[in-house]
Amino acid sequence: MVIDQLDGRVPIQECTLVVTLEPCSHFGKTAPCADYIIEKGIRHVIIAAADPNPRVKGMGIAKLKAAGIKVELGYAEQQARKLNAEFYRLHESKRPYITLKWAESADGFMAAHSVSGTPVKTAISGNEANAFVHTLRARHEALLIGKQTLLIDNPELTVRHVVGKNPVRVIWCTNAVVDSTLHVFNSKASTVFIKNGYGTSDATHWYLQNNLPKALDVVQLLYTCNIQSVLIEGGAKVLQQFIAEGLANRIVKIVNPELFLKKGVKAPPMQITEKPYKLGKDLIYDIKY
Repeated sequence: MVIDQLDGRVPIQECTLVVTLEPCSHFGKTAPCADYIIEKGIRHVIIAAADPNPRVKGMGIAKLKAAGIKVELGYAEQQARKLNAEFYRLHESKRPYITLKWAESADGFMAAHSVSGTPVKTAISGNEANAFVHTLRARHEALLIGKQTLLIDNPELTVRHVVGKNPVRVIWCTNAVVDSTLHVFNSKASTVFIKNGYGTSDATHWYLQNNLPKALDVVQLLYTCNIQSVLIEGGAKVLQQFIAEGLANRIVKIVNPELFLKKGVKAPPMQITEKPYKLGKDLIYDIKY
C-alpha cells in the first residue's frame, strides 16, 4: 500500500489520503483497507466514488467515520468510474466488461480462404498493433475465442509482445472433442472450455446448462465465475453474436489498409463514425459504449 512507502519522518496523522474507490471493509484476498487506514492514524480521507460491491457499499465509509476520520466523497467521481469501468460493470450490471477485438484487411476480411474454400490462418496486423493487442490481453482477466479460431489458428492466447499477466483462456467450444496437443493445453496459462448443454462444471469445463445458448448465457456464466473483464478475439461468428446481442462495452477493430484478400472470412459489418488513429501501418478503431 502507498502508505507504507511514506518517508518515516512524515507525520502520517497530518496527511490526507486520496483514493479512487471506497476502502473495503471486509476480508478478501487482503485484510480490510479501512481497518489499515484507521490503524495508521490518518485523519482525513478523500474518496472519489463509493464501492458498488454489496460486500462494501458504504460500510467502508461508515467504518472510517465511526473512527473519527473526516471523509469527503465524490471528487472526480466520473473520472474514477472510468478508471474502474470493469469493476463497476461487474457489480452494477451483473456482467463482465466485454471488449471485442479483430483485425481485417482493407476489403473487410478477417482471414483468407484456401484453394478449396476453407479458412486459413492469416497474418493481418503489424508489429505495433500486435503489441497493442497483447497489452489488451494483459488488462483483461479472460480471453475468449470460438471453436473455429481454435482449430484454424491453434493460438497460444498468452501475453508475449509486452510484459503482463496471462489471462484465463476461455474456449466456447460446444461439445466438440479437441486435440490435446493444441497450444491452449500448455502450462503457460489456465484454460477453460465452455460447453453447450447440461453437465457438471469443474476447473476446466463449464457447462451453459442450455443446448441453444446465446452470447448472454456465456456472459452470465462468466459473471458467476467472478470473471471481471473479457477480451473476445473471435472468430467471426462469435464476434457477431456478441454484437447482435448488444453486449460489447468496447470494440477494437484493426484494419491493414495495404492488404486486400479479395475473398475469405468476412469481418463483422459495422457502421463506424469514429475516426481511427494510426499505429504502425495499421488503422485502429477504438469504440467505447
